[in-house]
Amino acid sequence: MNTPTTQAAIAAPPAFVGAPTALQTILIEPDRDTHQSASVDTVLAATAAPGTRAVIYMRLSSKGQVNTDYDHEGISIPAQRVSCQRKAEQLGLNIVAEYIEPGRSATEMTKRVTFQEMLERIRRDHDVDYVIVYKLSRFARNRIDDAVVMADLQKRGVELVSATESIDATPVGQLMHGILAAFNEYRSREDGADIAYRMSQKAKNGGALGRAPIGYLNVTDNTEGRKINTVAIDPQRAPFVKLAFELYAAGTNTFQDIADELTERGLTTRPTARRPAGPISDTKIQQMLRDRYYPGEIAYKDEIYKGRHEPLIETSLFDRVQTVLDTRGVAGERRR
Repeated sequence: MNTPTTQAAIAAPPAFVGAPTALQTILIEPDRDTHQSASVDTVLAATAAPGTRAVIYMRLSSKGQVNTDYDHEGISIPAQRVSCQRKAEQLGLNIVAEYIEPGRSATEMTKRVTFQEMLERIRRDHDVDYVIVYKLSRFARNRIDDAVVMADLQKRGVELVSATESIDATPVGQLMHGILAAFNEYRSREDGADIAYRMSQKAKNGGALGRAPIGYLNVTDNTEGRKINTVAIDPQRAPFVKLAFELYAAGTNTFQDIADELTERGLTTRPTARRPAGPISDTKIQQMLRDRYYPGEIAYKDEIYKGRHEPLIETSLFDRVQTVLDTRGVAGERRR
């Protein structure tokens, strides 16, 4: 007896939603399905015939991976689902669960919470015969991890199926699996080296790396028809940053004193998708006072470069603060 697929809207992508053994129908999606699905119903593992029970594992690339990942377009969850469902239909399989990994790096298999939950379910419940993925690159990018997990799946009689590649249990399929696993690891390492090189070059050219520190804003500048990501001074918070340096340079204030003073004057941190705006902490004050970004420099891999951004404070003020910090034996954290 088939049970229709159910979905629920949530505020943020989840990892794994618990359910009674053998009754987990489908994991909640991180976003709404806007693609037309193949005609495959999700059924309870308890009622699906042994030998036909399949789970789908889908991984959503993080925003930073979309332009560098092997699947350059990021391969949306709905697109992965359609291909995996069609593969299940071709093989006559029943989908008993979907596992969706929101924005995780493929190289961090032990940190992929949903992936580990899927493996735990397979080991615990013995109610899965197939794991379907869109591509092997969604499954693993490390040959060792791939081999270890594949050995575990085979030990439990579970077969890995790719919706877009021929990696079945035949000798040719296993050969293709090995070739793809090696190629995926190569691409992952190559992408990592390329990203590191580009970040290094950007730092040398004075470009900002990552999210702008408090006192600045990440903005997009339209130059000659091109959109360039850059930073600009935050008119709301920049005066507070300068005041923090001036207060500490006096040599009589602690990090907590400054945090309390700035909070009382109205300073809040910038809100993010995960955290609302709030009072600044003494730890953040400590990090701020060591950050060479404020006098207009870029620190990267123990090298210092002249930044293209507008300084918030004079170099002389920054140096006075460093002297006080060093006198007090405060290491702090320098921005990389």
